[in-house]
Amino acid sequence: MGRAGGDRLTLWDSAFGIESMSDAFDPDVGDQFAERLLLLDDSLACVATIHLCVEYWINRLICEQAPMAADLLGRPELRGMNAKLAIVCNMSILPAGLCRNVQKLNELKARCAQRLDVDFTQMDLAYDDPEGNVNLEQFRDRLISGEEDTAKAVLRWVGLFTFGWLSRHCVEELGMEPQEP
Repeated sequence: MGRAGGDRLTLWDSAFGIESMSDAFDPDVGDQFAERLLLLDDSLACVATIHLCVEYWINRLICEQAPMAADLLGRPELRGMNAKLAIVCNMSILPAGLCRNVQKLNELKARCAQRLDVDFTQMDLAYDDPEGNVNLEQFRDRLISGEEDTAKAVLRWVGLFTFGWLSRHCVEELGMEPQEP
């Protein structure tokens, strides 16, 4: 699903509204992730997709960076994302802001699992931006007013601040091979 350079910029621009997103991921992995989000009209589906893609990297981190911990994942009580996050975040291989972001995403997914008509106007927008350029709180008024597609735009940023940051960190900082999510 990889795209030529010009198409990639168009894809990122339509997914996130700014050009710099194309640098956030391995290009092919990033394109696949953005394409998946662009296909979704439902905010709940966006949360589930982002969460599954993040969990992909979390599972790989545990298996590749902590093989002894990977053996523990066979135990039913350690299969959940909370247990996996506790393992990965306590390994000190991820920046603290990234751990916070993934924990926030996991909490959002849990809220969606408890209530399918979750009120996205009440979601926690205090995500850490690895570049320090975007504060999601700027979208609060647009979320509350019900402006069309605002929740999906915010969730795309959440995807960038979780999956994007995690993917880039795993590849660039930890030397892991990118694979399609």
